Amino acid sequence: MPFAQSLARASLSRLAATATLVLLGAVPALPAQNAIPRSSGVGGFGIFALAAYSGRTNFFASGPPLIGAISRPVTTSVFAAPDELKAAAALVGGEVNYTFANTRTQLFALGSLEDVFQLDVAIQLGVRQELPDKSIATVNAIVTPFPQKLWVDPYVEFAVRDFDKVNFPGFRLGWSRILGTGLELTFTDRFFVFDAEQSGQWLVGQGRLDPDDVDLLDRNGDNLSFQTGYHFRAGRHRFEPSVTYARDNRDGAAVSSDGFGARLNYRYLDPRFAIDANLGYAQRDHDAIHPLYGERVSRDRVGGSITAAVPIELLGSKKWNLWASAEYIREDSNVDFFESRLSALTLGIGWRGLRQ
Repeated sequence: MPFAQSLARASLSRLAATATLVLLGAVPALPAQNAIPRSSGVGGFGIFALAAYSGRTNFFASGPPLIGAISRPVTTSVFAAPDELKAAAALVGGEVNYTFANTRTQLFALGSLEDVFQLDVAIQLGVRQELPDKSIATVNAIVTPFPQKLWVDPYVEFAVRDFDKVNFPGFRLGWSRILGTGLELTFTDRFFVFDAEQSGQWLVGQGRLDPDDVDLLDRNGDNLSFQTGYHFRAGRHRFEPSVTYARDNRDGAAVSSDGFGARLNYRYLDPRFAIDANLGYAQRDHDAIHPLYGERVSRDRVGGSITAAVPIELLGSKKWNLWASAEYIREDSNVDFFESRLSALTLGIGWRGLRQ
């Protein structure tokens, strides 16, 4: 499975450092949980950060927001785990919205920093609607104006691999504050469209793979995920446990998979500082035996993150926050070639000058 896609679609999709959670309560990480304002007008926030990434992957090459690559263009063995590479990144996130107070409707354009942290530069365009029971329904389209770069054929040895530009648009449905509680449900569907998918073609040319087995490795398709979470409050402490089921429907059965995951988010909000921490685990089993390795691929993913933020005055305004984060995600597999790692150290600023 492609590194960025695999991480971003699993139950740890919210595991990377979520700076939007810790801007002292001014910026919602989960917009659907944020109350729609009582007056009409423009709202939003903006976040910018610089990050140092370290990654290991045999599938993902590069692409926004990375400045550089975290995968070598040449691999010496399709049976070896990937080498480690480092890259810098410029991360930009935020939201602009407009509220129609009379109808309790809000239109928004969102660039989620949670997704950007996991190398998923997507823009969400949608609408939030407060329902009669005060719960909030959200519908939004997901577009990817900046394609990622994955290897056209990741199984090439001792030669420079070409990269393929990959788009993964989709849509998301959300329902939060259900029956006046902290319960939230989210359904997401993302579609992966490769320009020139050729997984396994090099092995066929080398006589190491039967041509009839190439279709088992086709990475085009879609990923479905269903997440349920619950928000608890205890003074300045916030807890959100969640569980996720994910189904990866690729055209190739050997790279399709499904499984469950769990995540726990903790926040501490204080006028002087804020802390956000995450722990997560996910497990995936592939549908069919991989024709190269002779067994079904299985993957276990663990990770965690911590973010801290403090208010600062900048350019004569007190509507800024300074924050720093550290995150780590590790994916182990029974097939070494599929193992991956992603870690990052990040320093950023957040602006909440628009009405919330």
